[in-house]
Amino acid sequence: MSLSFELEIKSLLDAPLSPDETAERLMSSVESDEDGLLAVDLVVPLARFLLHAGLYSKLILFVMRHWSKPEFPVPWPYFLEAIALSRSGISGALAEALIRGIDETRGRAEASRSRALDPHLPANKQERADRRLKMIKNFQQEKEEMLEQLVTLRTQQLYEQEKRLLEKLQRMFPTDGDVRKEAREHKERYALEILARHNRLSPSARFDDLAREPGEEKFLLAFVDALRVAAAAHADLIPDFAVAAAMLERWEDALGLLALSEDDGASTQWLRLELLLAARRHLELLQELARVEVTQAPDPEAFFATAYLRAQALWGLGQKHTAIEVMESLLAARPQYRSGHSLLNAWRGHQ
Repeated sequence: MSLSFELEIKSLLDAPLSPDETAERLMSSVESDEDGLLAVDLVVPLARFLLHAGLYSKLILFVMRHWSKPEFPVPWPYFLEAIALSRSGISGALAEALIRGIDETRGRAEASRSRALDPHLPANKQERADRRLKMIKNFQQEKEEMLEQLVTLRTQQLYEQEKRLLEKLQRMFPTDGDVRKEAREHKERYALEILARHNRLSPSARFDDLAREPGEEKFLLAFVDALRVAAAAHADLIPDFAVAAAMLERWEDALGLLALSEDDGASTQWLRLELLLAARRHLELLQELARVEVTQAPDPEAFFATAYLRAQALWGLGQKHTAIEVMESLLAARPQYRSGHSLLNAWRGHQ
């Protein structure tokens, strides 16, 4: 359906008009433009509206006014239904005339969508069955093509395009096993990615093995002061300054820097969670996780990242049994997450 015509129908339905007035305005809109009378995506929606509104006579008169135009797309199923409903059926000479008109416009396939002429056209039932079979085959072919495109997007690591296509597949084929499998695997892959992406403070990025020199603490204090000065001048870089402080294991300083930022986006939220964990502020981390789960609710995969952090916070608070249960549940859903397995094995050895 033409989007502009669809919006026009909606606006008229919202207006304080009678059904007859709405119908007249829609018909006038289509008839005012000669091309409009040749456009299937205008004529068919108009016919559908008139039929569903119970305006059978207006639909019949509209079709009859333009019947003689060679390229006028006769909306056969709606037209036939309107005639049958207005006359309690179709019979005799009228049925014969309609069949001739259908054949002249090569409209058997479309006309068979209506049962109004079934008593006069026994082949209608087979036409409907063939049409339905064709639609099923086309639908299946479209699904297979979309699944192939999904594989291509995944191979090219075009995540956003893959996600949009998968959402479209789920809308079109909500109960299809193949689509459900693809959706499940997509979530699993993304869960691992989100955990890795948010872990900006990985051990390899820290100075854990850096030997401490006598004057190092003085240097670090001066460095952090410099970061604070820079943060005042470059507010958009505050998260990066916080990461710089964290890489030197200045967790509290990093949290202090991050607190200066007005950015409360997803990236900043995840960084704060990591810093709270590194600073061993486990109770505060649990409180923050509850808030992040609300703000990140539209992203179902964030659940797995918060579960990973929650398990570590619980372990830090001494709730070892609960921490192990949370981690086991996470790994049951995401067995590929190796860091989770390493933590779990270490915890089991220290129960």
